[in-house]
Amino acid sequence: MTSLSGVAYLLNVTEGRRGRVLVTGATGFVAGHCILDLLARGYDVRGTVRNLPTADVAHLRPAIEQGGGAFELAVVHPGAVIGPPLLVKRDSSADIVRRMLAGEMPAIPPLHLAFTDVRDLAAGHRLALEVPAAKGNRYILANGQLPMTGIAAILKEEYGPRGYKISTRPLPAWVLRTAALVSGEAKLGADMLGIPHDVSAQKAMRELGWTARPLRESVLDTAESLISAGIVGPRKPVSAG
Repeated sequence: MTSLSGVAYLLNVTEGRRGRVLVTGATGFVAGHCILDLLARGYDVRGTVRNLPTADVAHLRPAIEQGGGAFELAVVHPGAVIGPPLLVKRDSSADIVRRMLAGEMPAIPPLHLAFTDVRDLAAGHRLALEVPAAKGNRYILANGQLPMTGIAAILKEEYGPRGYKISTRPLPAWVLRTAALVSGEAKLGADMLGIPHDVSAQKAMRELGWTARPLRESVLDTAESLISAGIVGPRKPVSAG
């Protein structure tokens, strides 16, 4: 059945079924992409949610309808051990792109961050499941580092001609440190000043066969998804004259 209102989704089951995988927190962003990746490759997936009637899994509909495996939801008992939420809100990479596109960042903090595309992250989870030698190992799934000014430059090159006003002006470090005295958000940024994020995914590439798409592609795909979802409003094209 293809309805998203039921408990089980027995869809397009093929002879190439590769076993069942449990994915906790099925409505989460990363978990959702893990489910998409697994179903697309013929795995059966059981996802856990806190409340079945209110579980929002509409974003999984394409994979559920086209995937090669079966999908079902199971309710996690309220007494189950679940990790606590972070008490301090940190900007996600998607929120950084959103604020740049929306013109909410008149100057760009001088920070370097390590990034990974959530689709590549999901693939890394699957590969760690498939490769026997991965058992008991830890892997960094980061696609290098990129300064926030670099993100702004990519967005400006692509979306500036489409009417989006994106600043590439760097924010002096002293301004960020001063703002940190009165702003918790600025303090998070100030605490990261000068901290390198030059991590390596060589182990994952060597042992898992993991590869990552170009950072530029990830940045632009993030922007397009935010625009398509209406999170960032469209802008009128700039006239040639």
